[in-house]
Amino acid sequence: MSLAANRRPGHSRWSRDRPVCGRMLDTEALAVANLCAADHLDTARQRIRSLVGRATDDRSAGELSRATVESVAENSVDAVRSSLAGRPWPPGSTTR
Repeated sequence: MSLAANRRPGHSRWSRDRPVCGRMLDTEALAVANLCAADHLDTARQRIRSLVGRATDDRSAGELSRATVESVAENSVDAVRSSLAGRPWPPGSTTR
């Protein structure tokens, strides 16, 4: 069963009101989680590349899951804080 089976398409209980960048992180993380749960590791390894900058070849489902959680945690703080503050994060950054 899909992790998102009981949710409205494109929404999770914690992403409904988040900025677009947060919802994109949620969408990608759920896709990787669903692929790992379905044991489609080759596809999950390809999909996770949109979230992490590390080598994903030969990673186990657990390693892919940990990398996904780490990436979402790091990027959520930057994305949400930047969106809410209306300025780049971390301070001194030149991009929005």
